[in-house]
Amino acid sequence: MGRAATAALIGRIAGRAIHFLGQVLAARILGPAGFGTYAVAWVVIRILAVPAALGLDVGVVKFGGAEREDPVRVNQIISSSTLIGLAWSGLLGATLFLVADPVSRAMTGDASYGLGLRIAGVTLPALVVLRILAASLRIDGGTAAAVAVEDVLRPTLFLALLPAISLAALPESGTAVAFVGISYWIAAAAALVWSVRTRGRTSVLPPSRPRKTELQPLIRYAVPVSAASLTALLALQVDQFLIAAMLESAEVGVYAAAVQLASVFPVVLSALDLALGPRVAAAYAKDDRRSTGRAYRILAAAGVLILGPLFATLVAVPGEALSTLYGESFAVGNDVVVVLALGFVVNASAGGVALVLFMTGHHHDWLKISVVGAVLNAVFTILGTQWIGLVGAALATALSMSMQNLFGLWALKKRTGITVWSPNYWRSVSVVAAGTAIALIAAYLGRPHLAPPLLLAVVVAVTGLAVSGLGWAFALDEEQRSAVRRLLGRVSGGTGDHA
Repeated sequence: MGRAATAALIGRIAGRAIHFLGQVLAARILGPAGFGTYAVAWVVIRILAVPAALGLDVGVVKFGGAEREDPVRVNQIISSSTLIGLAWSGLLGATLFLVADPVSRAMTGDASYGLGLRIAGVTLPALVVLRILAASLRIDGGTAAAVAVEDVLRPTLFLALLPAISLAALPESGTAVAFVGISYWIAAAAALVWSVRTRGRTSVLPPSRPRKTELQPLIRYAVPVSAASLTALLALQVDQFLIAAMLESAEVGVYAAAVQLASVFPVVLSALDLALGPRVAAAYAKDDRRSTGRAYRILAAAGVLILGPLFATLVAVPGEALSTLYGESFAVGNDVVVVLALGFVVNASAGGVALVLFMTGHHHDWLKISVVGAVLNAVFTILGTQWIGLVGAALATALSMSMQNLFGLWALKKRTGITVWSPNYWRSVSVVAAGTAIALIAAYLGRPHLAPPLLLAVVVAVTGLAVSGLGWAFALDEEQRSAVRRLLGRVSGGTGDHA
């Protein structure tokens, strides 16, 4: 991974951290009920963003990259994609704006979610333009610039705007959703200015009307990609939308906070995918199944070990984590955090199986599996929430996520013969189990004597040291230790291999 990719990786992680801080601050300002209303609007924005973009953010990179030597053609692809995305997302957003109150009444019997849904509709065009223009910056290697605009600037703007709710005594949940929309519109404007300055006006305004034959390949590629992405997202997000129709907004807020806390797992996994994914693809391109499997197993073992301290902490002190970050009123979600942590650690233990299926050309298998996962999550969430409330919804998500990844492991083994299991893998799992036991003991001994924030800090420190020490000594072989040293050297600005 080169310096530019490393910088982009660091920027993406920093952006996710800023986004997480924004969600924590929003929860503290709004409280469980207000955060529940806000969370529903945020989930709607995230879900509808995928069909609204039509996959053009991915298509512009593929087709623009193929025409890199022809700047005029690249600009035409970018501008056409932007205008199509803007028109379609505008239509979708206008529709959501008009039906917001009826949809809210159908969900809850009143229009409590209507304002948030209307703001979500207004936000969609900005989000789509931002995604497409940020993606276009990657065509010429401007990954860092794309990350700066999309992953860092947008959540930073939201975080900066949030205190105005308390300082100016503004209406709470509706204003928070409005700040999401404002942050997207400002970030989209920044991406637009950046695109014009680097590529000229024709990157956003085509000099001539493109022919239908020129756009058809782009649309035919992009729309199926959008469908696959939407299916995968629904498999993870549909639970939050469904419980909004069955539970009070305060309970929705508690569940959303627990999901936000557990969402650190996929953030770390995406960083590992970005770092090690190219190695998997390069090995498979050479038809080197042995090296492909080796790279995959390194990815899986690294994911288990890196996420081990987080898992152990959330299992040992879930209530303390919620109350310290979000406030005392959210601590009732401690069981939800434990269940979701179990589901996400199973996801991590699969070693990014979706990435490997994509890199080995078996993405259609993952699409089918994602459809099954989305359906299972929806059915399990409805049944589980009716039976045991929030914990039932969390069990539904954890169970469907686990089954989805197990199906993925089976498909990978069937298609390529590659498996995640290895002696190093099981040693990594054993290290995390030991770290979890140490965290539980530390929590048991410290809870009578320490305040929740201090107990959380102690458990994090003890667990981190235990898992990292045991992992380095017993779980990693020399090749894996060398890979860790190289990665740390690149992150810290070392000289390593930057090919």
